[in-house]
Amino acid sequence: MGRLRKLVISVLVAMMMASFMWPVYLDHTYAYTMPTSPRPDQGRIYRMVVNHGSVIYVNEKEFRQADLVFHKISLIGIVCLGLAGIALVYWNPRADVDAK
Repeated sequence: MGRLRKLVISVLVAMMMASFMWPVYLDHTYAYTMPTSPRPDQGRIYRMVVNHGSVIYVNEKEFRQADLVFHKISLIGIVCLGLAGIALVYWNPRADVDAK
């Protein structure tokens, strides 16, 4: 049971960290690479506020990607955090020792 517990908790923590770091990466990438004025010829007409107030303009695909990452992926991280906490409580190694 120890290997399974470690595997499950490791996977959940890795998923949690990835889902919390991806929005940070995307935020900084958009802040430093996207234009600060609209560019209709490139389709960059969607306004976004990133990096604590910087206004940028992105195209529809980039806007949808940011919406997915900032809202839905972050929720997956919160769920993974909760599941990792539940797994730690459910598979408490000290409880196995106390039961014997």
